[in-house]
This record gives sequence, structure tokens and C-alpha cells, in this order.
Amino acid sequence: MSHAYRSAYEQLVGARLAEMKLARETLAPLLPRLRSIRSARMARALAGGVGLAGAAWTVGCAIVGDDASPTYALLGSGLAAVATYVLARGALAIAGASKRARRWELPRLTGALDVDLARIDASSPLPALRQRLDALEVWSTTLPLAAISLLMPLTLHYLFLAAADPTSAESFARWIRISMVIVGHAHLALMALAIAFGRKLTRLSSEGLGLLSIHREWARAWGIAILVAAMPGVLLIAVPPLLSAVTGIVFIPFMFALTRRRLLNERATFDLAEEASTLRFDRDVRVAPLSVEEADSIALGVLEEPQPQRAAG
Repeated sequence: MSHAYRSAYEQLVGARLAEMKLARETLAPLLPRLRSIRSARMARALAGGVGLAGAAWTVGCAIVGDDASPTYALLGSGLAAVATYVLARGALAIAGASKRARRWELPRLTGALDVDLARIDASSPLPALRQRLDALEVWSTTLPLAAISLLMPLTLHYLFLAAADPTSAESFARWIRISMVIVGHAHLALMALAIAFGRKLTRLSSEGLGLLSIHREWARAWGIAILVAAMPGVLLIAVPPLLSAVTGIVFIPFMFALTRRRLLNERATFDLAEEASTLRFDRDVRVAPLSVEEADSIALGVLEEPQPQRAAG
């Protein structure tokens, strides 16, 4: 094997190992935040699922019974969703803290340039973490939006009535049954619009999220929900659309804006982490393979290279 071939391999593989070492040192402060984002997404997805199950439970109680159970199901569903989020975040934080940070395991080098560069790149923890985060993004966005769309309107009605004129659980259960008949379709329409909005967010790039007109998005969903609620409005003196308009303006803008803001913040953290691992040198050089022992000696020499000492004084 010529000295020129060996020198080129040492330069390219050694440089890539040094790049990976620097990237991991740069990523180290960001990895806890990335894992926290993963935990938050898992907790939001679980809480959204609990909220949707609670909404279905509320509907079932309103259909099969004539007691106060729909009121208790409604309020219990919201509390259960919040409790699920808090408990899931706590459990995932404890589980994450119990795991020791794994030391970078040097990939087994073969002496073949293309193979070894690919193995070094594959040793980065970022691709696997990104895959898990991307898989959770849609569920952690759409499930909470759907649950809030179904639970929040009647919850706001209950809080308003309880503050203005304390009402019994039985009387509010009757209100729930009436709402299901008169504006239940509007709640379903809002849920569908919220899910569509969440899916749209996840399909956009970080730049697209920043340029998105959030006011147009929530105003569109609010307006369509009002129009859907107005279908029986002629017979009911326009009460359903007016009530839907007042209720929706209280939470729809905040629901849409906060979802977009949260996703932007999470994407920004990951974009910063990705930048730390994108530095590459030109590798358009072909070299003859080295022995495994020679390749490993190069890698160990890079990893164990002493840090330069700062001159005193």
C-alpha cells in the first residue's frame, strides 16, 4: 500500500472522527432539551388521547342516562387529561434521569474509506432521536387540539354558569344534552378543522411555520364553526351561532397560536442541534483499504488526542 494512499485515508477518516467528536461535544448541552421535547410530545399525545376518550364518555353518559353523569364526565375528562400530562412528564423525567449518559462507542473500522465514513456518521445519536421526535410530532399536535375542541366549549359554559349563577350538576347535564342536539355538529366541525390545522403545521418546514399567518388560520376555523352552528339558527333565533361565536373567540385563537409557537420552539432546538453535526470536509478521494488494526489505531489516536494547554500568564 502506498504511503500516499495511507496518508489520504488517515487525513479523511481522522478528520471525520474529529468532526464527530466536536459535534458530540456541541450536542451534549442540547441532548437533555431534545429528550425533554420527546417526553413532552409523548405526554401531550397521551393527554390528548385521554381527553378524546373522556369526550366520548361524556356523550355516552348523555345518551344513555338522565342523571348528572354527563357533567361529572365532562369535568372529570378535563382533569384526567391534565393529570395524565403532568404524571407522564414526571414519570418520563424520572426515567430519563435514571439513565446514565452513554459514552460514544467507537465504530469498528474496516480500513475502507466509504464504509468507515458511513459507520462514523451512523454513530451519531441525532438521527435516531430525530426519527422518534418526528414520529411523535403529528400525534402530539393533533390529539390535544381535537380533545380541546370537544371539551373546552362546554367546560367554559359550565364555568361561566357556575360563576354567574351557581347551577346544579343535574341542570347542566340537561344543557349538555341540548347542546349535543343543537350544536354538536359544530363541535365536530371544529375538531376536524383543528386536526387539519395540526396536520398542516407538521407538514410545514420551520421557515414555513414562521411565515404562516396564524390569525387567518384561527379566524377561518372560527368562522366555519359559526356557520355550521348557524344551520338551525333560523329556528332558534340565531342563538346557536351567537353562542358558538362568543365561546370560540375565547379559546380558538389561543389554541392555534400556542400550538404553532410550541412547535416553532421545538423545531428551533432541533435545527440548532442539526447544525452542530452538518460540518463536512470534501471526501471525493478514493484510497486503498487499510487493515483493521491500522484503522483502529488512527481512530484511537484522534479520540485520545490531548487537549492543548493554555499558556500560563
